[in-house]
Amino acid sequence: MEHFSIALGAVAPLFLLMAAGFVLYRYGFMDDAFLLKANSLCFNFFLPVLIFVNIYHAESRSLANPRLLFFAVACLVALFFLLCLIIPLLEKDPPKRGVMIQGIFRSNFILMGVPIVTFVFPQEGPGVVSILVAVIIPMYNLLAVCALEFFSSRRISLLLLLKGIATNPLFAASLVSIVIVLNGLPVPLILDKTLTDIAAMAMPLALIALGGSFRFSRVGQNWKQLALCVPAKLVVTPLVIIALAVLAGFRGAELLALTVMYAAPVAVSSYQMALQAEADADLAAQIVVFSTGAAALSLVLFIYALRSLGLI
Repeated sequence: MEHFSIALGAVAPLFLLMAAGFVLYRYGFMDDAFLLKANSLCFNFFLPVLIFVNIYHAESRSLANPRLLFFAVACLVALFFLLCLIIPLLEKDPPKRGVMIQGIFRSNFILMGVPIVTFVFPQEGPGVVSILVAVIIPMYNLLAVCALEFFSSRRISLLLLLKGIATNPLFAASLVSIVIVLNGLPVPLILDKTLTDIAAMAMPLALIALGGSFRFSRVGQNWKQLALCVPAKLVVTPLVIIALAVLAGFRGAELLALTVMYAAPVAVSSYQMALQAEADADLAAQIVVFSTGAAALSLVLFIYALRSLGLI
């Protein structure tokens, strides 16, 4: 029951915020024009601030584990390139390809990793999660831009791909925060407090806007893609990564952090990124909604299994 409470406590608020957005739109409190501006505001301002604050506040510089970082990064890069080879064979529509790739490799690790790992391992958990957040979140953004730009319906070139990466606000925020952290540059207390308050607004607004943009009538058009992406995201990929991590000798907080990193639902920002890249934003929204709902069960099962086996 404890494991169920942990997973449900992390997932339920996200799902309820999306449900609130759906209800608000249905009863006329939001319209399409508002949602368009809200999603643009989240992508260009609120979410970049959230990423900056999370990386800047990562208490991990003295707790870095090169072995853990190498494993997490190597698995992420390998998964990304494997998906870039497999998804085009299964999906013929270019705007859907990048969304599906992003929907499988990218997770809501910031929101899920910190509460779950810290709850189970209150001493070493925060440090383990922080170092992964500081490295993995920028990689998520970089790889997501590459996937969405490369598999877009627009004619792509190396120059356009590099431009898409350089001008992406989420990647830029990651880069700026890393430069500040590595150089030990302090952010003034007043500015830090302001940015932290703004960051606290980012995810609720993004989730409400996502819920308002969700259309059940369009789910039937993407059921094949959803049937592939959601199980691949929540079951197949975590099983493979967990098995590799156990064989590599990871246990405790490190193993749980890797589990949540790959078993958490798709990042909410993946919808805003698909929208800005002119990819299939409807499919991106559906992957977020369905993976978030299903993750309450899948995360419980993974946590329960690992605890029962004495691995965490």
